[in-house]
Amino acid sequence: MDPAEAPTSWKDLLGERWTGKLGIAQAGAGGSALALTRFQRDVLGDEYLREYAGETRVFDSLGAELDSLARGEIDAGTVVVSSVNIAANENAPVTFVVPDEGVTAYDYYTGVASTATHLAAAKVFLNWNLSQRGQNVLRDIGEYSVREDVAAPNVRGVQLPDFDDPRVHRITPAEATAWSEQDQRAWNAIFGYNE
Repeated sequence: MDPAEAPTSWKDLLGERWTGKLGIAQAGAGGSALALTRFQRDVLGDEYLREYAGETRVFDSLGAELDSLARGEIDAGTVVVSSVNIAANENAPVTFVVPDEGVTAYDYYTGVASTATHLAAAKVFLNWNLSQRGQNVLRDIGEYSVREDVAAPNVRGVQLPDFDDPRVHRITPAEATAWSEQDQRAWNAIFGYNE
């Protein structure tokens, strides 16, 4: 796609130009898909989703959607920044934009298993993961840091908004628990998706 034609807002993805050329992973594909659904319902509304659903191809997973995007089978999709960055590092012809209306953020969880056989190594890795250096590595692939001393991601020349920017819509664990079942049911009905 010519960069001049790239969408800059979620609303740019509506219309005949995108029919059959959009992708989205089904809402039950994981935490990022459910976070996206919550953002879309909250910020863009169900009517937006109905219009989007009429023009899009639904994938069972984000990985399958990203593969289709990399092969040129779709022109745009709702994918995770870090996955796009990793695919681009493998020479896939993909990039991402930060839509005017915003982006989603969701929590990753980390810890040490109670049955870990190499507890010291697990703790070293966990400490590194949460260190400034470890968080910078995650930021460099496109993820937000849990640390205040690590800046927002800038990936492939695209600056993501600061975490406290109103365009960043984080779904908290409590919100995910409260809304996930209802959001998935609504999404399935809107997209005509039968698990």
